[in-house]
Amino acid sequence: MLQNTTEIEGLKKLDSPGPDGSETHFEQIAAFYVPQMSFFAQFEAKGGVAKIISVTLASLSLWKSSALAASWSMWLQELHSFS
Repeated sequence: MLQNTTEIEGLKKLDSPGPDGSETHFEQIAAFYVPQMSFFAQFEAKGGVAKIISVTLASLSLWKSSALAASWSMWLQELHSFS
């Protein structure tokens, strides 16, 4: 968290375009930023999506509305074919 006026003013300067209208410092950093989402990569690599779909398919037999369960079953089976 910003503690004082000097820090806030410094950030304002960084977020201001250059005199020639060039990108701000934050825009330059953002252009090279590569998100590190290792959790999602591991989730996908370990078959997490397929497991969630299979658990949901198994739970459909517990639903009170068989028409709704059948509709979801078709959708989930199609989704499973893509994972």
